[in-house]
Amino acid sequence: MDKITICNMALRLLGEPSIATLDIDNNKDPTSKKSIRNCNLFFDCSLDLIIKSYRWKFAIKRATLVRDTVNPEFEWAYQYHLPHDCLRVLEMHCYDIPWEIEGRHLLTDYGEAKIKYLKEITNLGEMDVYAVKALSYELAASMAVSLRGAKGPPEADRLKKTLIQQIIPEARQNHSLESNKHDVYRENAGEWVRSRFRGRDFHSRVIAAPVI
Repeated sequence: MDKITICNMALRLLGEPSIATLDIDNNKDPTSKKSIRNCNLFFDCSLDLIIKSYRWKFAIKRATLVRDTVNPEFEWAYQYHLPHDCLRVLEMHCYDIPWEIEGRHLLTDYGEAKIKYLKEITNLGEMDVYAVKALSYELAASMAVSLRGAKGPPEADRLKKTLIQQIIPEARQNHSLESNKHDVYRENAGEWVRSRFRGRDFHSRVIAAPVI
């Protein structure tokens, strides 16, 4: 799957004509210039939003973080550098370890930080069919106001509703068939951690990444 194909999928959702190129300078059809500008403007942001929104298996990566030589001024004992391609930290290797993200650092009291995270996608060929479909809907919703004028807001709402209520649940159902590992902590890690640390001074510092 390539960028122009996904852009054309998004444009078709809006009832707009397909485009033959994303290079506006070499575009021979003046009527498609607006679509090309919008695709180039919104594509990267839409891609990151979709990747961050769900535990796509193709986007999950593991890393042992490097500790910063400078420790936080207060509250936490250590801070670790996040990988350059990290979009969202999903979890640390032990669910009972409190942590939080500040800027491009993970802060924790633990002397080691191994994480699973969602990475930036630079090769669109890595994406599965559900992610491609989700991206086309997110991109279409982002472009709706600019391309559809007064009809844009209700169309954007419709597309977002389909994305949240249909496409992501379909992806979740499909992905559940790709593993036989049942982990109640992964399904609801935030509640488990809060329950385990209830009554301790630092329980309020737990930051749990929501999973949809």
